[in-house]
Amino acid sequence: MHDLLIRGATVIDGSGGDPRSLDVAVRDGRISAVESRRTETAVQEIDASGRVLAPGFIDIHTHSDFTLPLNPLAEAKIRQGVTTEVVGNCGFSVAPTLPGKAELLAHYLSASAPWLPFIETDFAGYMAAWPAIAVNTVMQVGHNTLRLMAMGMENRPPNESELRHIQQMLAEALDAGVLLDVSDRADHGHARAVDRVRQRPRPLDFLDDRLDLLLGRGLLHHDHHRFILSMRQILGARHWPCQGSDS
Repeated sequence: MHDLLIRGATVIDGSGGDPRSLDVAVRDGRISAVESRRTETAVQEIDASGRVLAPGFIDIHTHSDFTLPLNPLAEAKIRQGVTTEVVGNCGFSVAPTLPGKAELLAHYLSASAPWLPFIETDFAGYMAAWPAIAVNTVMQVGHNTLRLMAMGMENRPPNESELRHIQQMLAEALDAGVLLDVSDRADHGHARAVDRVRQRPRPLDFLDDRLDLLLGRGLLHHDHHRFILSMRQILGARHWPCQGSDS
C-alpha cells in the first residue's frame, strides 16, 4: 500500500508535454506511481481535482544563505512551491571567513545581512554547520568573498601570493561541495564558472588560471560545457564599446 495518493491532479511534470489529469502515488518519501485513475488505495488520499501538481521549483538566484540558517522552515519559499535554492550569488557568500576576518566580512555584507552572525570557518565547516532546512540548497562560493579574505578592500590587482591564496580557498570550497565560483561581473541568467579580477591589466590571464583549476579538478570538461562570458565585462568597455549589450 502507498503512503499517499494524490488523485485527479492536473500534472505538469516539467517534460514539456501537455498537462494531464493523473493520480500520483508516494511510498517511503518517493514517487512510486504516476497513472490515470489508479484503483489502489493509500494510507492518505488527497482529492486534487482542479489543482495543479508539479515538481518543486528551483530558484536559481537567491541570497537565502543570509536567512535560511535563521529560518530553516523557509515558509516564504515553500508556500510558493520552491523546493531548491541556489545561494551565494552575485559574488557574495558567507564563507570562507578566515581567522581575524569575521568582522571584516560582517561589515562588507552589512547592507544585505546586518542580522547575520559571522564565525571564523572554512567552507566545509560552514556547510557542516547548516541546520536541517525545508528546502534543498545548491552552494556557491562568492569571488568577492574570496578576494576580501585574500587582500581586503585593496583596489588593485592581486599579487601572485594573493592569487594563489584565492585559488586555494576556491579549491577547498569545491572539495566541500560547492557547485560554482561566482562573481557579479558576468551575464545574468547563465551559469558562471569563471569570472574576472577587477583592475587586472590582463584579465584573461586570470581566467586561464581559474579554468585550469576547475578543469584540473575534473569539475568542468571541454566537451560537456559551453562557457558563456561577458566580453564587455572581461575586456572592459573601452575595448568593447558596443552600448546596450554585454555579449
